Amino acid sequence: MTTTLDTPSTGTHTGAVLALACAAQFVVVLDVAVVNVALPSIRADLGLGADALHWVVVAYTLLLGSFLLLGGRICDTFGRRTALTLGLVVPRTVIYEGKITGR
Repeated sequence: MTTTLDTPSTGTHTGAVLALACAAQFVVVLDVAVVNVALPSIRADLGLGADALHWVVVAYTLLLGSFLLLGGRICDTFGRRTALTLGLVVPRTVIYEGKITGR
C-alpha cells in the first residue's frame, strides 16, 4: 500500500503572501513604537506617573491586539471584501456625520 502526500503549493503568490505578512507585522510593531515615542507628551498632558505610563502602553497593545482579532473574525464571518468595504465606509461616515453636526 502506497500513500502519497500532497505537496505544498509552489505558486507565485507564496512570496507575495510572506512579504505582505512581514509588512503587516512591521506596521503593528511600528504602531506600538509610536506610542512609546509619544509617552513624554502623554505624561505631560495627562500628568501621569512613571508607573501609569507602563499601563498606557499595555492598554494600547491589548486594544490593538483585540481589534486585530476582531477584524480577523469579521473577515472570517462576512468575507474579506465586505470587511474591507465596512472598514472604508464606516469611519468615513462617522467623520462626515461629525462634520455635519459640528462636533
